Amino acid sequence: MKESTNLLTGSDKQYWHRYLPLYEKELNSLIKVDRILEFGVFKGESIRWLNNKFPEAKIFASDILPIQPEWPISPKIEYLFVDQDDNESIGNLFNIIGEKLDLIIEDGSHFPEHQKNCLIQGVNHINSGGVYILEDLHTSHPEHSFYRKQALKYKTPNNILFRIINILPFGGQIINFIKNKFLINGEFISALNLLLCLEHLKFADKQLDENILKQFSQNSLFSSDEVVYLYEKISEIRIYKRSTLPRKCFNCDSDDFQYLTLKCECGAELYSNCDSMAAIIRIK
Repeated sequence: MKESTNLLTGSDKQYWHRYLPLYEKELNSLIKVDRILEFGVFKGESIRWLNNKFPEAKIFASDILPIQPEWPISPKIEYLFVDQDDNESIGNLFNIIGEKLDLIIEDGSHFPEHQKNCLIQGVNHINSGGVYILEDLHTSHPEHSFYRKQALKYKTPNNILFRIINILPFGGQIINFIKNKFLINGEFISALNLLLCLEHLKFADKQLDENILKQFSQNSLFSSDEVVYLYEKISEIRIYKRSTLPRKCFNCDSDDFQYLTLKCECGAELYSNCDSMAAIIRIK
């Protein structure tokens, strides 16, 4: 495997999240990496890095976008369509890939429900001893805007009051105002909650019990069966959170930071509670 750190200098994996030292340690411990899948291509830096780090591996790069001019081209790289909001689309992706994989990196839309969709199907398509990396897990943190938007589905059921309001003139706008103003703090169990739970159980050598499964029976992205399935498929979970400042700002590319407020000069938060988290998931 070649050293390829310079290929990620333009990726937020390196300059913002600073995932690379973690990845180098975890991925270098893999016995073999012959087949790789990454959800989300963006500008292609990560695919280029993987291709350099594992030059003999077949890389499947999936995105909802068509192939872009800046994406790297290689006989070892195959671009495939996927819609992370559609479980059938994810299933079709794995059917096309066929054989199991050694490494999956989920770096797609970052929406909590999409993270769940890919995780449930993905772990079933990894060889024993392989790794599933769930990037940007912080979007499933209760303080993140993606989590809060998802929470509205759990906080505002299809009750009679909302159905009545919806038929009034400007009813849709009224409902959106009520949701955003008063119901933004709805709570549900996300991939972050579940992975923290499973990591704790495995570290403490505890088994799943009915009390824990009951917590996943309401306001959860996961069913009880899915929780049991992941518990049985996963051997180890490591949760990473950036504990230092980023190299530069994702918003303005500056490294002129305000160290008192922990913000960039442009106002972007540099040390948020809900930023730069990833899960390294090893499969039995």
